[in-house]
Amino acid sequence: WSSDVCSSDLDGTIFTFNLVLNKGDTLSGGDMLFMDNGQIIELENRDNCMVVFPSWVDHSISPIKSKDNKDVPFLEQRFSIQYWVRLNEQK
Repeated sequence: WSSDVCSSDLDGTIFTFNLVLNKGDTLSGGDMLFMDNGQIIELENRDNCMVVFPSWVDHSISPIKSKDNKDVPFLEQRFSIQYWVRLNEQK
């Protein structure tokens, strides 16, 4: 579990955008997990979706595995592109 800000940067990064790109159904797992007041909120991994959340929220993902325990071709792997929105200029 981690957040996308450190304690000295609380006035900076405020939102995390996470674009998840999947192709095919060769993988399982990769669900996004968020911690809210001691409870885990789970968002099921879906093909080609974007999740936006406050950067200070603790989050992680569930393990990603191939469904048949074999190597997955490069183009059928899971890709995650992240972008952070800040209130002030990048330091």
